[in-house]
Amino acid sequence: IWHTLVKRGVAFVMLLCVGILVVAVFIAGVVIAALQQHLDARFGTGFVPGPLLRSLASLSLNTALFTVLYRLLPPVKILWPEAIRAALFAACGWEIGRLVLASWVIGTRYSSAYG
Repeated sequence: IWHTLVKRGVAFVMLLCVGILVVAVFIAGVVIAALQQHLDARFGTGFVPGPLLRSLASLSLNTALFTVLYRLLPPVKILWPEAIRAALFAACGWEIGRLVLASWVIGTRYSSAYG
């Protein structure tokens, strides 16, 4: 029984950490968008490459998230360099999928997505 409780506890903590990291990716995107809007208002349009900065922040946080998942979840030992390579591949796929989905859902009606 003790082994099962520990195993379930570890799984719950890992799920909680994944949730926190997903929220962190979302908050980072919001902060970067707000910072870009503030700097554009203060210094003019094009001062900060917002979409590129948001994509890089999202890519790096997703890479960190997938690295931890790939390193800690499998029952076999995975080395850090292998986990990082796989996580970078998965994070790139995740970003591409997110952008494709966003363009498919929003399409040319970008302004209508926000009212």
